[in-house]
Amino acid sequence: MGIVLLLGVVIGLFALNFPLFRRGEEVSITSGKSQSKGTYYDGALSTGVFIVGDVGEDQKALTTLAQDYYGSGASVMIMDLSGHGTSSKALDTGKGFQDRLVQEVRSGLEAFRKKSGLENESILLVGHGMGARSLLQMLASDSQTFLGASLIAPEVVLDGKDSGSIYTGDWDDSKTSWISSLSPQSITIPLQIVATEKDDVVSLTSLQELYRKLTGTSLSIPKKDKKEEKKEESEEDVPLFTQLYNTLLNGGSSHSDGESFTNGNVTFTFLPSGYHSYQMQSNGVVSASKIWAHSKAGMRTVSSTSFFPLLKVICWCIGAFALLLVSVCSMSLAWNRYPGVSQDSCGITLYPWRALIVRLVVWLIGAVIGLLLWFVLWILPVAEPSGRILPAALITGYALAAFLLYGIHKMPGVRGSLQVFTGTLSFWRTGTSTVMLAGLCVLVWFLGESGLFYTSFGGQRTFWIVIFTILMTASFYMIELEADIFSDNGVGISHGFLYRLILLTPLLLPCLFQWMFGQYSSCFRLLHSTFPLAICLNFSGAFHRHSGARLIPAIGAAFLYSLMVVPSAVLLA
Repeated sequence: MGIVLLLGVVIGLFALNFPLFRRGEEVSITSGKSQSKGTYYDGALSTGVFIVGDVGEDQKALTTLAQDYYGSGASVMIMDLSGHGTSSKALDTGKGFQDRLVQEVRSGLEAFRKKSGLENESILLVGHGMGARSLLQMLASDSQTFLGASLIAPEVVLDGKDSGSIYTGDWDDSKTSWISSLSPQSITIPLQIVATEKDDVVSLTSLQELYRKLTGTSLSIPKKDKKEEKKEESEEDVPLFTQLYNTLLNGGSSHSDGESFTNGNVTFTFLPSGYHSYQMQSNGVVSASKIWAHSKAGMRTVSSTSFFPLLKVICWCIGAFALLLVSVCSMSLAWNRYPGVSQDSCGITLYPWRALIVRLVVWLIGAVIGLLLWFVLWILPVAEPSGRILPAALITGYALAAFLLYGIHKMPGVRGSLQVFTGTLSFWRTGTSTVMLAGLCVLVWFLGESGLFYTSFGGQRTFWIVIFTILMTASFYMIELEADIFSDNGVGISHGFLYRLILLTPLLLPCLFQWMFGQYSSCFRLLHSTFPLAICLNFSGAFHRHSGARLIPAIGAAFLYSLMVVPSAVLLA
């Protein structure tokens, strides 16, 4: 079933991405010492759309919106900021980083003008997060006229609280000179500000204050009482499938309606949904931008109710579920069919439940080792793949802690000395395992190219792929050695699955707490490392049992994990 789902996802994503297939042209963008790439799509109309994403969003994450505007006949260009995708320079989040981003956006816009031959008056600007902020700063500083600007959750901080991006740290814009000078006369082109209720990065108060500065009038959005909302939802009695559909459609809400407020040239669009990291994939947000572009900026657009973003998100969700399902079923089948390592071969006697419970104690030791390892990797004179090092360092720390405890004969719940090299190699099954791992790498590459994550290599990303592969090879090797003990010797496969769940618990708990406290973007970023780890742990166990070896499957699964998490990371200086 999982394989059928994966094949269906591959076909579906190919069909959804076909309008942009091989139609893009690579454009070099030079900003100071930074060299990055953009993708240009040549349209039939004499209008263009220049799209800039948030910090954490590379070109692939912007293809959903790009395809909608390209389908309208406009020429479209998307670009990578520093530290993203194909950029040769890491993102420097030190003092003045906002100004450096503005310069990069200016360079990208200039490259778009040269490539398309369009004047500013024919170009619509679309930005998200820090990209939207950079466009706003450019418009406030330059006396240039554009077709219009749609700013989706521009990352300005005007609520009196120090806040900001999960990548760039906190700041306060109340004394930022160019924001303080904003007035109804500052920007005269059609301007849209898109705000969503569930945005955990950009507060609604900040965007309301921005609207006040640009129009001279205050904006009040009545907020429903939570008890009233629950009462309305219960009265509507919305079926579960419809709730799921609306959540995917709008990014976290069962209500799809929104409100727009216009004063002069500025329109404020409020949507009761949309987590910050989901906004560029939300039908509600994409449709709101397109409707405004058509009605206020005179931009020709296709149907405002395009379901392309929704279908793409559904394919991604099915693909992720199918990968997890295939990995779990593969591991279960391999454990049932092929024998593991007996207690005699391992050289230990196991006390199952006690050994499982004390793995949480081992995690405490592993966490200390993992934090030390993370610090060593963090101080290396290379850019850091944000949010990716710590999970890999922690799981490696656990493996090292387990190895040390076995080495000194102090592992609780077991008795005896663990023999490390105990696998029996089958050359035929090893060959088939290698072919299947190669096929998985190709599949992951295709899923990444569909916009799920970036799969570019080169420079410092290659360095980190090598480092992660080495670390995770050692981790998977030791983990599979322990997993053999729990899944055989009369203990049962269920203990093997429980063992893997215990391994992931210290990484899943922070995700749960972040979600409970409304830090959705941070939660998604951590899940981007934890979910691939769960999948690769399962595949490592499956191919280890299938081949009879341990090192080769560990290397393959480690490379697969590196491929899933490193190329898509933001490189921070």
